[in-house]
Amino acid sequence: MIIVKIIGGLGNQMFQYALGRNLANRNNMELKLDISDFKNYKWHTYGLNKLNIGENIATEKEIAKFKKYKTKSRSFLFFHNKFVADNSIYVHEGTFNFNSKILDIKKSVYLDGYWQSEKYLLGIEDIIREEFTPRSPISPAAKTISEKMGGSSISFHIRRGNYVTDKKVAEALGSCSLDYYQGALLKATMNLNKPEIFAFSDDIGWVKKNIKTKHKITFVSEHKLEDWEEMVLMSKCRRHIISNSTFSWWGAWLDPRKDKMVIAPSMPWFKSQRLANNDIVPSSWIQM
Repeated sequence: MIIVKIIGGLGNQMFQYALGRNLANRNNMELKLDISDFKNYKWHTYGLNKLNIGENIATEKEIAKFKKYKTKSRSFLFFHNKFVADNSIYVHEGTFNFNSKILDIKKSVYLDGYWQSEKYLLGIEDIIREEFTPRSPISPAAKTISEKMGGSSISFHIRRGNYVTDKKVAEALGSCSLDYYQGALLKATMNLNKPEIFAFSDDIGWVKKNIKTKHKITFVSEHKLEDWEEMVLMSKCRRHIISNSTFSWWGAWLDPRKDKMVIAPSMPWFKSQRLANNDIVPSSWIQM
């Protein structure tokens, strides 16, 4: 059995599921999701149930079997695992960089981490893209926007929210600069005939006030869509500007086109060196 801890926003939940799905697929094992931490989590709600995943929720008893072996100290940052007598493993992510040892696990395992790298799901890309489609049709408002997304459409995601309003989060994660967003817009609109920009943000008022462009722009997030709907709309665009956010990472990644352009912020992804991840941006994407 593979149990993966699901926590964070929708983008983080998708990374966690993707690794669990890959390990389960490699080992022909059952995948179960531990969503118990959402009982006391204030930032986000569980959202994978909006997607076409094979949802199988772990029971308290199944979770307890693994968690009794959890290392008490979480102050270090390196990969470790705990082999136990009943053939199970508890694995807590160390650094956020990709660790190939994770994919070599052959035993039952509990996965506790964020696993933010495309490398954790290589080999099952088609499965992930199929399962990360919505269970329900998008709303009429989302459909109207989708119908406008032609060959010159650009998804443009600006992540602010607690990245700027919460002091501790801002010091650890930080938000992309206005210079990054403006430079990325110039790059993304090059050589396009009548580019159309579709802006997504948790602070759309800031976007309207600060982002300057001569091109047509639709402020998608003012329509109060569901987060999964916004991600679907991002994936339908032909070019993508993402922030240091797993939400827009997935919006760009789910676009299956081989010739897509994705512009991402250059490293470090987050301010804090403790959170460094050199493997989060795929090599084919442009970093600025």
